[in-house]
Amino acid sequence: LVLCNLVNKIQPGAVQKVVENPTPASPPEGPALSAYQYFENVRNFLVAVEEMKLPSFEASDLGKGSLAAES
Repeated sequence: LVLCNLVNKIQPGAVQKVVENPTPASPPEGPALSAYQYFENVRNFLVAVEEMKLPSFEASDLGKGSLAAES
């Protein structure tokens, strides 16, 4: 969610669909996104980054806990 919003600040509309927290009347921290919603945001972010020709990563890298720079 944060990465999608960041890319949209840099290039408005780059991430066309950002899945927000499900209910606006939830506590300030909001309910957690489901795994499906989380990965939908990741996929949308990666598509936008690729279209902007920026360095990217694989979604599976997120589960590894670290990102390795490609040479």
